[in-house]
Amino acid sequence: MSNWKIFKTKIEVFTHPNADALNIGKVGTYQVVVQKGLYQTGDVVVFAPEKSILTGDIKEAFQTYLAGPDNDRVKSVRLRGELSCGIIVPKELVPDFDKYDFDEDISLELGITKYEPVIPAQLAGKVSAFDMPYIGKHDCEHATVYVNDLVQGERVVISEKLHGCCDENTILITEDGEKTIKEICDTKYKGMVLSFDVDKEIVEYDKIINHDIQENIDNWFLIELEDGTEIKLTDNHRVYLPELNCYRAVSEIKEGDYFLLKR
Repeated sequence: MSNWKIFKTKIEVFTHPNADALNIGKVGTYQVVVQKGLYQTGDVVVFAPEKSILTGDIKEAFQTYLAGPDNDRVKSVRLRGELSCGIIVPKELVPDFDKYDFDEDISLELGITKYEPVIPAQLAGKVSAFDMPYIGKHDCEHATVYVNDLVQGERVVISEKLHGCCDENTILITEDGEKTIKEICDTKYKGMVLSFDVDKEIVEYDKIINHDIQENIDNWFLIELEDGTEIKLTDNHRVYLPELNCYRAVSEIKEGDYFLLKR
């Protein structure tokens, strides 16, 4: 999931294939095109991704390159054929640069906010959200963010993205015994967890492919089972309904439904 924030991190620098005066930088999951020689791999920088609304001196420093009616929004651009998905904020424009932790969101301190599209004035009161009950909201990174993560001919594994979250205190069964999601993420546990293979219709252990604990989530559902067991899930988390042989978002299930649960 996309976690928009202004953060401090280390940059990796690569050769730009189409420009002698430019380099390609990798900051977190983002790619940015920078002036050649300005940064070296391992340098600590502050990065503002696309959709950032700039103010003050930072806005003035990048005025020529910004979008929107107020010329204040960072957007993705291609520079000599390579995608640049944000800006690196000059160190001198970041007060108390050294006090911030890596990956800490410092958008508030820098007066930077996230761009949210607004309904044009002429359409106010005339349009509304289209109700699509089987498609939940998402804020995933655009595929172009990872444009240089793969190379021609590389073998990849494509898997279905199951939306939603379980509470961090949810207990999962692993090949090494029971562990909470928080424990698995905090320790970057690399073992296997008990899962259900829909195609084979069997319960089996499967690999963990990523670790992530989302913050500031306010769309939790508390599900109580017949035996009093309580499970905390987000509204877009999908559960498997064996009687219907399908997955369904938590917000769409109703009292009396049966869903698959391994005890």
